[in-house]
Amino acid sequence: MCGTVPGLIRDLNFSFRQRSRVKPGTVGARVAVLSDSLFLPAVVLAILAFVVPRLLGRVLPEGVTPLLLNAFLSAVLLVVISGGFFFCLYLWQGVSAAQIMEPGLAANVVFFGRLALMSAIIWAPIMVLSVAGLPRKWVKETW
Repeated sequence: MCGTVPGLIRDLNFSFRQRSRVKPGTVGARVAVLSDSLFLPAVVLAILAFVVPRLLGRVLPEGVTPLLLNAFLSAVLLVVISGGFFFCLYLWQGVSAAQIMEPGLAANVVFFGRLALMSAIIWAPIMVLSVAGLPRKWVKETW
């Protein structure tokens, strides 16, 4: 393995390329179809992108500044949640936690952080629309 972070990420990416070990025609094969495709991650990320700003909107006060804070906190939380979600997807595919953690914490943070930022193409537009819909429910402040 290379000692540099890009080398670790390249080696880590190569070692994660494994297919499911489920036999075709079984119940596990139907679950593997969901996890092998982009359908399940896209649906989960879309739901999270809608729910996270709504939950933060219940905690934060009304107003333009808290709305912008909500958008920022939602984006940060979605990056962290997406990274954890992709980590769990690798575990679901059969990669052991020891194998994932082998390159080190820094390489994993970079690798899963990069996946989370790339997934923003799915969750960012939905999150923006969810944040934009929050002022409709304001009682004290006006937009």
